[in-house]
Amino acid sequence: MTYKVAISSSDGKVVNQHFGHTENFSIIQVDENKQYHFFEERLIEAPCSTGGHDESALEKAVLAVVDCRYVLCAQIGGGAERVLEIQGIQAIAVRDFIENAMQKLIAYDVKQYKYKEEVESVL
Repeated sequence: MTYKVAISSSDGKVVNQHFGHTENFSIIQVDENKQYHFFEERLIEAPCSTGGHDESALEKAVLAVVDCRYVLCAQIGGGAERVLEIQGIQAIAVRDFIENAMQKLIAYDVKQYKYKEEVESVL
């Protein structure tokens, strides 16, 4: 099963931006073989560009990544994290090179979905 990951990065190399300050997401696609590649860039209005958060901009930011399973960012506020969670998107705060973060995320995802399958087979 393929899935996408949205990454908050100012340079395309490091996960280093707060979700609320993100103006573009690097979208990474992970394939069935657990290989990943750059998919596209998505430009957005930063939800917290004015010192407080803008509900409309937050909604647009979430809609920009609604097809992603995960969002990797350096930081995220509780409100934004809950809005993503409602859409079935897991936010993970991490500061690392994208390559390292993706390797860790893929290993995490494999464990999560193996556990989910085991639970579902019992029910």
